[in-house]
Parts: sequence; C-alpha cells; structure tokens
Amino acid sequence: MVKTIGIGKQDFASVIEDNCFFVDKTSFIKEWWDSKDDVTLITRPRRFGKTLNMSMLNCFFSNQYKDRSDLFDSLSIWEDEDYRKIQGTYPVIFMSFASVKADNLGDAKIQIKAQIEAVYKRHRYLLEGDTLTADEIADFEGTNTRMGDAESGLKLNILCEYFHRYWGKKTIIILDEYDTPIQEAYLHGYWNEFTAYIRSLFNATFKTNPYMERAIMTGITRVSKESIFSDLNNLNVITTTSSSYATSFGFTENEVFDAMEEYGLSGEKDTVKKWYDGFKFGNHSDIYNPWSITNFLKEKQISPYWASTSSNGLVNRLIRTASAEIKSMMETLLEGDSVEVSIDEQLVFEQLDNDENAIWSLLLASGYLKVDSLEKRGLTLEPWYHLSITNLETVSMFSNMFRGWFNASVSNYNGFIRALLRGNVKEMNIYMNEVALSTFSSFDSGKHPSGKSEPERFYHGFVLGLLVELRDKYEVQSNRESGYGRYDVMIIPRDKNSQAVIIEFKVIDSQEETSLDMTADSALKQIEEKNYDAKLLERGYKREAIQHYGFAFEEGTNLNETKIISCTNTQKLRQEKSPKGHSCGNHHHGGFDSYIDGLCADIRATGGIWLVWLGIPNHIVCSVFHITAVYIRCGCCSGGACRSSSAWHGNRGRKQRGHDGCTGVYIFCGTVAFGILLHECRKAGELHICAGYGRIYHRHMYYNHTDAGAKAHGLCGRNRRAF
Repeated sequence: MVKTIGIGKQDFASVIEDNCFFVDKTSFIKEWWDSKDDVTLITRPRRFGKTLNMSMLNCFFSNQYKDRSDLFDSLSIWEDEDYRKIQGTYPVIFMSFASVKADNLGDAKIQIKAQIEAVYKRHRYLLEGDTLTADEIADFEGTNTRMGDAESGLKLNILCEYFHRYWGKKTIIILDEYDTPIQEAYLHGYWNEFTAYIRSLFNATFKTNPYMERAIMTGITRVSKESIFSDLNNLNVITTTSSSYATSFGFTENEVFDAMEEYGLSGEKDTVKKWYDGFKFGNHSDIYNPWSITNFLKEKQISPYWASTSSNGLVNRLIRTASAEIKSMMETLLEGDSVEVSIDEQLVFEQLDNDENAIWSLLLASGYLKVDSLEKRGLTLEPWYHLSITNLETVSMFSNMFRGWFNASVSNYNGFIRALLRGNVKEMNIYMNEVALSTFSSFDSGKHPSGKSEPERFYHGFVLGLLVELRDKYEVQSNRESGYGRYDVMIIPRDKNSQAVIIEFKVIDSQEETSLDMTADSALKQIEEKNYDAKLLERGYKREAIQHYGFAFEEGTNLNETKIISCTNTQKLRQEKSPKGHSCGNHHHGGFDSYIDGLCADIRATGGIWLVWLGIPNHIVCSVFHITAVYIRCGCCSGGACRSSSAWHGNRGRKQRGHDGCTGVYIFCGTVAFGILLHECRKAGELHICAGYGRIYHRHMYYNHTDAGAKAHGLCGRNRRAF
C-alpha cells in the first residue's frame, strides 16, 4: 500500500504513527552517536529534513519515549541490538529557535526566554519528588519571560543538574535552527547586543555544563566561533563541504528514483533531476531537495516548491546592494557558468558590511550555490571554490528575486523592454528615466561609497533584470570581449532574423562633457571604434540587423536623469526628442577610410541625396533637395547653427544665408563633391549623415519641404517619421 504524503510534517512520531511517506534516515542516529563528539553543529539548507531528524533523535534517546520501540522496529537502526538497548534511556532537552524572529533586541530575548519556559513546563514532574529544595522549586516556578538575562542564560545548565539528580544520567541537548534569531539580529540591526546575550547562554549550556552527555545543533549557516562560540573548544562543525553525515539530510538519487517508481512517476526522472538535483554534501553528489521531492510526489507536477518557501530577505538585500563586481558575477552564474571565489565557510555576519565576499559563504550554506570543485592554493593552502547555481529551481528563485527589484516600476520596466525590442528610442528614454528614478536608490545600501559606483550597481542590476525577462528568446551577455574591447551588454536573438542589440553605458564626465547627449554620443562612438559588432558578425548576424544604444547616466547620489541615443548600421540618422527636452540623435561615427569610401560608393550607386555636416552633434538637420547635390557644412557653428528653415531653400551654387557667423555652407556637384567629401571627412575624423528626404528638422520641429526638384524625383515626404 502506497503511503500518504504528509507535507510539512516535522514530528517523527506522528509521521510513523500516521504511516506517512518517510525515507529511512535512522543510520544518522548511529553515525552521530558513534562519533562521540561533545557538541556537534550541522549546517544544511532550509527544508532539508533538519527538524525531522532532530525530532527522530529525541524520540530515540529521550526517556519520555522509553516504551515506543514501535517507532523504530521497522527501520534500519533496529537491526543493531546495541542500539535497541539505549533507545529511550536518556533525559533530553529538545528546543527549536525556528520561531524566534523579532525586529528588536527586547522581543528577541523574550522569545528565547519563552522557549526556555516551555522546556521547564514539559518537565514539571521534577517538582513532585524530593530532589529539589524549596529554593530550587521557587527558582523552577520563576522560570518565565520576565526573568533577567543572566538568570535565563543559566537555566538550561541548571535543568541538566535537576535531570541528573532525578534520573541519575547526564542530559542530551538538541537545539534546532540555532541561527534563526542570529540572522534576524543582523537584518534588524541589533547584532552586537544580541550576540553578547546568546554567547552567554551557549557558554553556560554547552561548555561549563558538567551534566551534559552530549549536544547537537542544526542551522543554515556556520556562524563564526568568535561571535558566539568563542569559549566552545569542544565544538565539531559539519558544513555542506564536510564528508560526515553527507546522506543524512536530503534524498539520494536512488531514494528519489525508488519513490518515483512507487508513486508511478518514473517517466519524469530527467525533468526531476534538472529541477531538484544538484546539491552536494562533502564528496557525495546528486543530493535532492526533500521538500521539493515530497511536494512533487504529492502534486505530480514540476514547480519551484522549495524556492517559494522563503522570502530570502537577507540574500536579496545583500545581492541588490552589492557592488558592480558581485552583480557581474551573479550575471555569470545566471548564464549557466561558474565563478571562482576564495571564501571562509565560517560566516561572520558583521563582515557582510565590510567584506562582500562573505556573501558567497551565505549563498553556499543556503543551498543556492553548489561546489563544482575545490582547490587548495599557495603555501597556506588557501581554499578556492568553483561555484555554480544548484539547479533549475534555484534559477527560478534568483529570477523572481531579480524581477522583484523592479516591482516599484514594473510597468515602466516592461515598457522599456518592449520599446527596446521595437527600437523606439523616444519611449525608451521615457521609461528608462522612470525606472532609474524609482529603483536607483534601492541598489545603494548606504554602506558603500556613493558617486560613480552607484550607476554601476544600477547598471548590473538592470542587466540581471534583462537576463530574467529575455532569456526565452534572447541570449543576454554582459562585459564580454568582442573586437578590440569589452562591451557592456549584448542582446542576441535566438532567431537570427531578429534585431540584435549592443548597449554601452557611460556616466557623464563633467570635466569633458557638457551634456548627457555628448556622453551617450561617446558611448556610441566607443561601440564603433572598438568594433563590438565583431562577435555578432562571426555568429552570422547581418550588420544591418545590429542596433547600437548609448546610455548616459547623470553622476551623483541620486540618479534622476538618463539619456539613450540609438544608432544602426544602415548609415542613416535617427533624430528624436528625449523626455527631458534634450536632443537625442542617432549618429553614425566613422573617420575610417574604409567607411568613407563605402559611403561615397553608396551615394554614387543610389544617386542619393545626403546632407553631411562635420562637427558637434545636435545641430540643425535639414533635408536635401536635389538628386545631384551633396551639401557640406563646416563645423564652426555651435549650438543653434541656422536660425530659420528658409535659409536653406533654393540657393544652389552659392553660399547659404543666415548662418550667424558660419564660414559657409557650399554646394558641390558631381565628382568634385565626392572628392571634397572624402577629403573633409578624413580630415575631421568624424562623419554625421542624414537621409531624411522631404523634411527639415529644426530645433525639434518638423517642416515639410516642397522643393520642385525633390517632387520631380518623387522624394518629397519620404521617411516622414523619425527614421
């Protein structure tokens, strides 16, 4: 008969009594008892059977279960006659700090005192005999949440003495989820004060306690010895990289596949392995998440069961406010690669604010990352870990986390992505300014230097969001080599007929740049000069299907304005107005002989009409009127350049009017024009071109042009929208 799957059952006795699904882990009892360690600390990720195993130890050793051999007689431990003899023969203190979650020091202490009070109440039978004096009875009765800190710290030590008098045996102490209140203390800012209290409690309970037989604690993290275990030289710590107890927590692959056979789900083995396998304890790989497996067996469908059981508040905050380097490494992990780090598995919470690398210890202990390999380097044998994301369920957890960073502006963020894929620069500017304004500050912890580092943290957080949102149809890469440098972001469509995107981010340099336009323009120029297209071209993407975007950020403690300028490889100009009133142009930068030669060839081949100007971007753009003409304007005009559109009408063959000091705009025809164009462009080192037939662009206003020559050639009104 198939056993009932009870979700969330953590009491061993009820699991056995109710004939619920259970994977026999009683070999853990023997391994622990045979170790003869005074105090054992075992760290494992949440929902990995820690509480159930501690309950099993309690049921096996506690004299409160001395007549309950029925709980074990069908399990492997009962095959050993020596262990049958010690079942139910010890006094046991069994406590859990899982529910100790307070946002202030006072409440945290009260909750721990409440746990101690509950232990005393379970053993009120001690008051019935003559083993306690009148003062001790009064002390027993006074065990409550109002007792002083020093008094509460001694209570478990004293109870062990009472047990020894009553039972004639030393006490086994079991403490589950010891680090829950410690994490809460760090999150809510009372770490130092709380650790002083808990250190006193642990020292009296586990160190200076002559009536303790042995003790065991479980938790998620290995908190530094200096923090709370400074006096415990009898502590044996078992982390996820230790070989001891490797298969006692979590399910082995054989255990999972046997269960799937039993419940008629053997056809899902490959999918289950991708989603829930990947944990590695010691040298034992292929450990499965028990919470997810039991839920899968019950529901018979794949879902991120484990990932949905926690808000991951601490991990979320640490990654979100981390430096650009940490976020960049998270990008690498999310892309399916590994990172190489040197870490100490001993987590020092107070170092999280000063040493960001401590976050890798937390992610490893929490089960979000796994160890692919471990190297010992140098004379000191410093450990270097190769870490990767554990499985698809963990990928899902990270994805939800990164997506949640933009919850405050989710509509704007999604609007930006849609505009990006459509190539709508105007909307991109609008949405990006809103996204940056609403989320930028959340990427700054207030514990790191402000200024230039802030946009970098925002940028990498933004990229992580892109990785999540676009991963189905696009490959998103960040900070990779291509051409002669490293691009910031490359969005590669899995369909080669779709548009590819290269993005370069820059923070405005107030000493060299006077506007966000110039900064974004510089970003575009870098894409061209560094030949970032090279990687895409090698992979078979067409040059004309590659879109360039320059992102400019305003430097400061509060980023409130961004600028996006776009450029394609079609050698055409897009000029649009940004949401902040800045000119936002699409310029194709060159200065290379090959580029100039190619442009001239294009003009000859197409008979096209081109306006060419040399100098500062964001000058007035005017339409070209006649098929044989090429207009060249000098670069001496600054700012407004021409003041009226009328100056450009009908004046072929002579100097234009209305230039406010400009040395001149001249019209050249035929081969002479091409020769001058080639010479001037090479001399200037920069080229700006426009193919906006049939319109004049003047200070963000469009004017229809009705030149007779243009009409005659059917060019008037062509490309009426921003190109």
